[in-house]
Amino acid sequence: MQANMRQSSICLYATHFSGNSLPTYIRSMLLEMTKHCQRLVLISESKNWSSASAHFIEVNNIEILFSPNKGYDFGKWYWALKKIKFNQSKRIILLNDSMLLLSSLDNFFKWCNKTSSPVKGFLPSYERSHHLQSYLLVLDTPAIEPTLRYFKRKRRYRSKRKVIRQYELGLSVYWKKKGYTLEAFHTIQENYNKNPNYFLVDELLTLKTPLIKRHILMNTFGNDMKDTLEKQGFNFSKEHYLQLIKQNYSNKDYKAALEISKS
Repeated sequence: MQANMRQSSICLYATHFSGNSLPTYIRSMLLEMTKHCQRLVLISESKNWSSASAHFIEVNNIEILFSPNKGYDFGKWYWALKKIKFNQSKRIILLNDSMLLLSSLDNFFKWCNKTSSPVKGFLPSYERSHHLQSYLLVLDTPAIEPTLRYFKRKRRYRSKRKVIRQYELGLSVYWKKKGYTLEAFHTIQENYNKNPNYFLVDELLTLKTPLIKRHILMNTFGNDMKDTLEKQGFNFSKEHYLQLIKQNYSNKDYKAALEISKS
């Protein structure tokens, strides 16, 4: 168990957005992560930034790693893990921009520091097979080198199906074979076979979860995803989720979520 890992932590934040200005939801996450890691690397397809975004990046000491959009979030992490030296890092945080920050991640990282397993995530899933959801993964020293070796044996896959099989599912299988327990901040019933980020969102908001899928409040679902969720009975009403946020979070957090939902 570690008391404070910030000084030896690096966060690799994989993003995908258009334009040369940082969206508000990405700025919010970047500001939050400066509290929890010494090095913060924004992996982006942008090379040229607006003056406001360039200033924000500079004053918050954010490193930029350019990466083409190949292989989804794991493709960007693959690229970063190949390019960056991690000699001084005792913790690597893999983060992507599919989640909106609703409130502070302080409790999540306090939990990480108290949890002995070197492999930690925000939420588990039993959809297809037991694995940790990939949007927020925390790797501590014993698991860093084996995970780097795993990535080196793979590549950047263009097929989303291959990315899921080789990385999101494959990594969890690999970690378990290494003897690591897959610890998660939120727990769910074993063998729950739907995506918990969507179908347990009411319960998670009641628990004041600090993260929510961006699509839910911003209505940025792709057609295939929307069709799949619709067939499974997902409630697409963002007003419903905003009401739950209003009931369970601070007024400041609710107003921020409301503003994001309008963008």
